[in-house]
Amino acid sequence: MERVERIERGDAAGQPASPRTGRRVAPTGRGVAGRLARATFALGLSGLVAGLTAAVPSGGAGAATTIGSNKSYAQAQLLRLSDMPHGWTKSGSDWVGTSADQNSPSLFTMTQFPQFSTCLGKAAPLSVVAAEASTPDYYSKDGNTDVFDVADVYSSVSQAKSDLPPFNDPKLASCFVNVEGPFITSVDQSSWPTGSSFGTPRATVSRFARYGEQSEMLEVQTPVTLPQGQGTSNDFLVAVVIRQGRSVAELVIDQGDTPASAELTASLAKTITARMKMPPPRNSVVAA
Repeated sequence: MERVERIERGDAAGQPASPRTGRRVAPTGRGVAGRLARATFALGLSGLVAGLTAAVPSGGAGAATTIGSNKSYAQAQLLRLSDMPHGWTKSGSDWVGTSADQNSPSLFTMTQFPQFSTCLGKAAPLSVVAAEASTPDYYSKDGNTDVFDVADVYSSVSQAKSDLPPFNDPKLASCFVNVEGPFITSVDQSSWPTGSSFGTPRATVSRFARYGEQSEMLEVQTPVTLPQGQGTSNDFLVAVVIRQGRSVAELVIDQGDTPASAELTASLAKTITARMKMPPPRNSVVAA
């Protein structure tokens, strides 16, 4: 589902404009037109998904059936508005599809971004496709913080592990900026006043408390120069990737001026992990 309608602080959103930055609140359209890095590769993957319709894994259930029935499991793991602090709002609704869809909002599925492997100097992993769901954009009361998360459910634990980026690789942060930097900047352009200019995003892999069976955190900081001599600021993006069994979650917090609070990040990561540990709905197929 495309998130393209823009809302500026102080009018339709009914929220006060920030006196220092005038930063706009805008659903970012993540995974839509800006997702240029995966566009051509996704076209080739459409054949893979079609081929999975006839494939039958060792568990006996068709792989395409597994992907389709896992979509409800992925959606059940998503954050809800009730998980946010009091006064938050949302824009849009859940998106449900697969990790191979061209408008997939995932930032970290390795097999869908061969550029990661090329940049890291590693052999491209075997392509796998997961059932995927993502939340609407959730906005803080002051409009300065945007949260969304993506849930991927694979047919097996080994597939989930194979699709995770190697966060222990010292080149991972720079490769992430190389692959995703243009997309992040394009999103930032729609979230700040017209005429703002942006420096090169800088990313670091940070220490993070363990959630689920595996968790990692990547922080991205993009310098912003505001128009008409209004000064400078920064756009901060925190991405937490959690794996629990055959499920992988991407929690993304985008905030202006200051990094996202550690308390909010930990609280949401804990909520997501608890949902990932819940048993799948009855119509969700687990491959053997």
